[in-house]
Amino acid sequence: MICIGHQVDVAYRNRWPVLKCGVFVAWIMVGVGMSPEAEKRIERAGREGARSLDLAGLELSTLPDSLGELTALNRLYLEGNAFTQLPEVVGELKSLVYLGLSRNALTELPVSLGRLSVLHTLNLYGNALTDLPDELGELTALTELNLGRNRLTHISERLGDLTELGYLQLAGNQITELPDWFGEFGALFNLGLGENRLTELPASLGNVRALTTLGLGGNQLTELPDSLGRLTALESLNVERNRLTRLPDSVGNLTSLIHLSLSRNALTELPASMANLTGLTSLYLDGNSFTELPDWARKWES
Repeated sequence: MICIGHQVDVAYRNRWPVLKCGVFVAWIMVGVGMSPEAEKRIERAGREGARSLDLAGLELSTLPDSLGELTALNRLYLEGNAFTQLPEVVGELKSLVYLGLSRNALTELPVSLGRLSVLHTLNLYGNALTDLPDELGELTALTELNLGRNRLTHISERLGDLTELGYLQLAGNQITELPDWFGEFGALFNLGLGENRLTELPASLGNVRALTTLGLGGNQLTELPDSLGRLTALESLNVERNRLTRLPDSVGNLTSLIHLSLSRNALTELPASMANLTGLTSLYLDGNSFTELPDWARKWES
């Protein structure tokens, strides 16, 4: 039950005064951006000491300060709303381990985000971010970060501080260069870089030995570094829709590969070393310029 006090000056951010319901202090928004359903869920979460709060798909563009009182929350779902800026109050939820913000219209992230020191998963897929705050590098507990389908043109150096990352999705941006320090991601096993504007890869990528999945499709790569052959744990490699004219012999060292997509490049031949890839269950070769395939590859002809 929500108790409502007397009205205050509308100029004070269109809010009603504090309401006491048990130990929970609730602010009720009367302006655009908050829905009655969201108010109800926030009030109930405070009353029950909830650990999870689902506010996804409610067309929200703002959040009440009362959200900061939900100190027990460890999962917050804000996907599919209308946020252009993330309210600072989210930075007060210091017990969060999951924060879902995909499919909003965020153009920037608040400095306060860096206070979420135990956050494990941050999903920012499908927003309008052009840059990342330095404070993102303070989220050193992150193991999953999804920045796919934004408007990033470069990779912030502070991402290199996130040494626990296992999953990093950067597909669907406008990134032109992969920095050398990318090779320092020792725990990274899934890396998505498809649909960007990469023209080359640093040799240091071969140092990310834990990688099992690497997506590079839809870039402008003309070659792959020899160091790629050091990724011996790799099980899935997608380099379709690039401009590759040749593959390095070291590709034959990727003996853990199960799925390999080379479609729609400019390849005319395959290195003999690829005969070592006996674990392949799928190999896509269409859209290239092969005159003849080696015997081992003929079973993959379409």
